[in-house]
Amino acid sequence: MSETIEVAWHHEMVGVRLIEAASTIRRMPMRVWPKEYGTIWPTYNPMTPSELHALKNEIMQVGGEAALREWEREQNRVVIQPSSVEIERATEALAWPMRYLLNDRETAQAVGFWASTTFDIEEAEIPSFVREGLKVISRGLKQDRVPVRA
Repeated sequence: MSETIEVAWHHEMVGVRLIEAASTIRRMPMRVWPKEYGTIWPTYNPMTPSELHALKNEIMQVGGEAALREWEREQNRVVIQPSSVEIERATEALAWPMRYLLNDRETAQAVGFWASTTFDIEEAEIPSFVREGLKVISRGLKQDRVPVRA
């Protein structure tokens, strides 16, 4: 017979989920202002070769070779929009600091800021006050018997 291993919430698991949620939110197609009347097609303003050359020269003069490479890298960037499952997981995780750190607003803000500015939990050191907030969230998730989803 095979045994079922029940996984319990751990503060690092909570941190990974919050970082994942912040990453998902960054990839969401958002606008700061409402959409005006028009088409759903993105705007495309083709440049003539001479205009493109002039723009590259201007970037090169202002910022040098590094700025030109950065501009070219930014032009080739493709943002992959999150799936519905990723959005659902992000929505679930983003509610945790508000729910479990309701009485400690500073820690909730610190945890949220840490998650939004951290890209890899293995490379980042978790500050002690953030770690304590993550532990409070993980205890709340255990107490509420929230299942761990991979």
